[in-house]
Amino acid sequence: MKSVAIIGGNIKILQRARDLGLHVLLLHDFRNEAFTPRCAELCDDVIDVDFVNDYDAVERVILARHEERPFAGVFSLDEDALVAVARLNQLLSLGGNSLPAVWRLKDKVQMRDSLRGSDLSPVEYRHVRDGQDLEGFLRSIERTTVLKPIRGCGSEDVFIVNDVRDVERVWQEARARGYTEMLAEEFLEGPEFSVDTFSADGRHVVLAITRKLMRGSLEIGHSMPSILDAGLADRCSSMVSRFLDLMGVAHGPAHTEIRITADGPRIIESQNRIGGGRLHELMELALGIDVTRMALTVPLGIEPLPEKIDPVGGAAVRYFLPEPGKVLEVSGLANLPKDDKLQVRISVKPGDDVFEQHTSHDRNALGCFVISGGKDETDAVRRAEHILRSIQITTTPEADGGENVPTSSMLEA
Repeated sequence: MKSVAIIGGNIKILQRARDLGLHVLLLHDFRNEAFTPRCAELCDDVIDVDFVNDYDAVERVILARHEERPFAGVFSLDEDALVAVARLNQLLSLGGNSLPAVWRLKDKVQMRDSLRGSDLSPVEYRHVRDGQDLEGFLRSIERTTVLKPIRGCGSEDVFIVNDVRDVERVWQEARARGYTEMLAEEFLEGPEFSVDTFSADGRHVVLAITRKLMRGSLEIGHSMPSILDAGLADRCSSMVSRFLDLMGVAHGPAHTEIRITADGPRIIESQNRIGGGRLHELMELALGIDVTRMALTVPLGIEPLPEKIDPVGGAAVRYFLPEPGKVLEVSGLANLPKDDKLQVRISVKPGDDVFEQHTSHDRNALGCFVISGGKDETDAVRRAEHILRSIQITTTPEADGGENVPTSSMLEA
């Protein structure tokens, strides 16, 4: 029986490890809300450790346990553990992506610096450390700028700067949130997509190109596989494969975000993990694959990486965006069709508070969405949005006079 260490209590990877008959050591912070009793039940041993802030403690545990029962690999699907996993696999000579490769994706300035000098996805950018740097960049490119944390994710603390007159206000807000340096980039106009890949020994297989539905910088829907002109799809796939080579990513899943601009596809950012936003569930419906299982079986040599992935249908997710306030009523759930390709989750009930959704973390915390399969992307989107319109989450925000003013929210297609 192979032994693995998993950092962070993602329930799906723990279940897959159990299904594969692996001996599992889980390292997790018991204070983290992602940890549940079910996580412990799926593991052979669980150790409480702050894996986000105390790498030394994680390393001590892994080294000691490796002496007792050697690990075949160290894994995580948690953004905060990817660097630690690379360090540990390197330390124990267990393979996987190199530490420099993982850092290039984690650190957005390193990623842009690594692209400099190539003809791959040219984007104007600058590492800024104060408002003067930001203003200088804005004046140099003379167009809208995106200001983002260098190591952020989930659209958190992302600012749009339209004019030099906005610089002082935006930089003060960034400083108030604890940032002393950030990445400034030209704003890329065009529809946004993601390209999910899986790699083994430097061979990259594109799993799906996924279309995003955006509200500002918040992702409020995904659909796959995107119906694109064959030439454009090939350009996107080729660009991402070249990008992964340049970054040094040779193993496991990767999630690369792109925009299709007037000058062609451009890379926004990338992570060496499975994409969020329920993409693993969409892949099961649209592609017939379990990418979480693959994250274990391919690196461990249990199963080979397929030569290509052929879609079996389409899939889409749409998120509910109720108005902030207290939930008064949830209606429309009683008349949902019985369909094994339909999943609806409404995680609020009358009396619950709903807050403004700005980031994917907010969206996931609310936990209200519909997933639908279909014959293709178009059919899956149509079915998901039909359900979205059928369900209403009515809230009653407090008015200035202390009265409750009912409002109803549905995301219209």
